[in-house]
Amino acid sequence: MTDILDYIGSWSALKWVMIVLVAGFIGQFGKMLAQAIVKKIGLARSKNQTDSIAKPPAADEDRELPAVEMQKHISTPSGNPEYPDKKTLKTLAKANKKAAKNSR
Repeated sequence: MTDILDYIGSWSALKWVMIVLVAGFIGQFGKMLAQAIVKKIGLARSKNQTDSIAKPPAADEDRELPAVEMQKHISTPSGNPEYPDKKTLKTLAKANKKAAKNSR
C-alpha cells in the first residue's frame, strides 16, 4: 500500500486536480457561451415572426372557402382520395376555427 502512495506523489495528484479544474472552467464557460448564442438566435427568430404577424392579411386570406373548393386543396400523398394528407387537414381545420372565431 505504501508503494502506491510513494508512486502517486503530491505533484502528480496536484497536476490532475488542476487539469480537472481547468477542464471544468472551460466547460462551464463554453456552456454559457452556447446558451447565449441560442438565446440570441431565438430572439432574432421571434422578432422575425412578430414582424410577419404584424403585416395585414391579404384580401384572399379572409374569405372562407366553400366545401367543394376546400376539397380541391386537400392533397393526398399516395394519390388515393380515401387517405388525405393529415397535415393539410389539420391546417384547414385551424383555418376554419380561426374564421369561426373572427366571425363572432
